[in-house]
Amino acid sequence: GGGIGAPRALTQLARLSSLSNDTLHALNLLGVAIRQMGHQEEGFVAVAGRRAFVEELEDVYDEMIKLQFAVGRTERAFDYLEQLREAVGGHSDGGRGPHLVGRIAELQHALPPSGLAVLFAVLDDRVLSWTIAKDHWYADSHLIARSELSRLAEQFMVELRAAPGTIAPANATLYALLIRPIEAELLKSSRLFFFPDRELASVPFSAVRDPVSRRYLVEVAPVVTVPSVATLSSLSHRTLRSQGRELHPLVVGSPAFDRGRYAQLEPLPGADDEADSIAALYRNADILSGQEATSSAVLRSLRSHDLFHFAGHAILNTVHPDESTLILASEPRDIEGLLPAREIRKLRLSNLELVVLSACQTLGARPTHTSTLSGLAASFLDAGVSSTVSSLWVVNDRAAVSLLREFHEVYAMTFDAGRALQTVQIRRIHSSNTAPPASWAGFVFTGR
Repeated sequence: GGGIGAPRALTQLARLSSLSNDTLHALNLLGVAIRQMGHQEEGFVAVAGRRAFVEELEDVYDEMIKLQFAVGRTERAFDYLEQLREAVGGHSDGGRGPHLVGRIAELQHALPPSGLAVLFAVLDDRVLSWTIAKDHWYADSHLIARSELSRLAEQFMVELRAAPGTIAPANATLYALLIRPIEAELLKSSRLFFFPDRELASVPFSAVRDPVSRRYLVEVAPVVTVPSVATLSSLSHRTLRSQGRELHPLVVGSPAFDRGRYAQLEPLPGADDEADSIAALYRNADILSGQEATSSAVLRSLRSHDLFHFAGHAILNTVHPDESTLILASEPRDIEGLLPAREIRKLRLSNLELVVLSACQTLGARPTHTSTLSGLAASFLDAGVSSTVSSLWVVNDRAAVSLLREFHEVYAMTFDAGRALQTVQIRRIHSSNTAPPASWAGFVFTGR
């Protein structure tokens, strides 16, 4: 790590200056460290070296964000958080480049009428938050150790797998910490945009529940998960179809992958039925299944459709997210049958208004500032897709088939994927079914 030694030393000096109440000197030192690392970034091409570089970069930015916030420059702190995400995360920024330019105004411009954005920055001893509406915004700081937040997020996931109505202390703590302070704003909003950070990336905010009223957030408004301001800004410039036009979906079901090569993957008995029942909802749907569902056939077909539904297996690579992949049928030129995120990202798929990934862990949430959503769903967004529905965790095959078939029934009538997912999740909440919230909360909408 010789290349990052100087910025690291500057960051340590900045901490000492801050402790001595020499805030201006500390900010100057951190500014120099950030500029130095910006010049060095191209030298860290190897994956292992780049990971160490990004960790060091996040450490420098943590200090800058915390200090800017502490001296009342909350908008400047926000700008630095987004600058970091754009510099490293690879999110679309319209060619603007990673410069400080007033991200809050940009976000307000991208928000739909009566939409509300809630952004978090998880630091070592606190969570910073920005609550942003079209015409006003405010920032807040919530004291909690990052290790305790991580424990709460893990415990919350355990609670979601319990029967509805079970006492949920982690949910109650998360609600009191992050949601109760902005409750009045949430209740006035028609769509809730959450920009999660680090350990909060694994939390499905749709399933966070008011312990008093017992209402889930998804019952207040459709919940949207977004990786960065640049992503939402890019999505806001994409024009969606009028409701009158007919959809032309591509549905891929149960590809005939090499079972010897992927012995760890369980059969998906519901995937064929899922593909057939969803295709039946649309007059112009095309299906690729079994041996036909090769990567070359899928790649050829993606460009001539406006909706893509994938029912099959995916493999999440948490260490190298670009290697996360859809598993497709083997063919002579592609024995492995892979369609990895790094290949999807290179495509131009602005023709696709919606991608639904009915496979395990396709959202790819990670505990970082810069790659909170880094899996297959993010790669489709980077390729120009307008919105995605993906999964945070392994979902029961039968539950997924039922929920996603209902989702398409609503979407085919409304052309609003966020509202369609909200509708079917609320149906699950109020049904007589005793299935745990995890059976519906794992599906996440990303878009506008």
